[in-house]
Amino acid sequence: VRDALHGGRRGEGGFAEVSAPQFLALLPWLGAHPLRMGLEIHVAESKADVAAHLRPYLESLSAQSIADRGKFVVAVSGGSMVGLLASALEGLDTSQFLFAFADERFVAPESDDSTFGAYQRGFFSAEDGSQGEVIAIAHELDLSTAAIDYERRLREALGSAEGDTVPQLDLVLLGMGPDGHTASLFPGHALLQEKDALIAPISDSPKPPAERLTMTLPLINGAKQVAFVITGEAKAPVVAHVVGSSTEVAEELTYPAEYVRPTSGELKFFLDEGAAKELDASLRGVGS
Repeated sequence: VRDALHGGRRGEGGFAEVSAPQFLALLPWLGAHPLRMGLEIHVAESKADVAAHLRPYLESLSAQSIADRGKFVVAVSGGSMVGLLASALEGLDTSQFLFAFADERFVAPESDDSTFGAYQRGFFSAEDGSQGEVIAIAHELDLSTAAIDYERRLREALGSAEGDTVPQLDLVLLGMGPDGHTASLFPGHALLQEKDALIAPISDSPKPPAERLTMTLPLINGAKQVAFVITGEAKAPVVAHVVGSSTEVAEELTYPAEYVRPTSGELKFFLDEGAAKELDASLRGVGS
């Protein structure tokens, strides 16, 4: 710390000028971890309790977004999150919510593999649309065209023309697999390096079905907030690695979930005890 303060040049007013690496070195001394600002880690006793932790978070964030922009734009994921989210949102007025999908399997809505279909059966069941607006993929198109179409409709809903800056979602809710994949971004896949498309087609998913659409990292990391919702002891080793990585300036990233680092937004983790089993004790409850 002393070296950082006294080793740098003196700027206007006699204040020390420090380089970016020196600044990062100072943060732990100041009580702030390099990437911990805005980071929250919530650990619930059980999978069922995760929904109870999500409820006040969603209630507060959606109220603020609706006050600011007239709607709450949230991207959701499939799998076990469907039931957790339905429970967390039970009784909450979601009429001004705009639901999009962080990723979707390229199948018909009636398929058991369809994330939209799972939400339609578990939450989007109101015929009057009182659950809010839903942007579903056009599965009747070919895969590449469906990706272009989904990005266009998402931009339109957010008032962002093609070629504009990345539209900002209020929240992206992500799960994570035991292999560290999130959305449909898989280990070693070229889509981890995608810089231009906001919605990308994938035809070689290592997890069936092979054809999917996924939000890319520029869109995910451009969100105001990103929250991982992860349960299960099988994911504990990867969770510990990913959460630990989120508090560091890592030179090499191992898992796709590590690539999720909001540019100017905040990162949250909602875990059950199983998923948090190998988490460093110092990280439990950070920011919450």
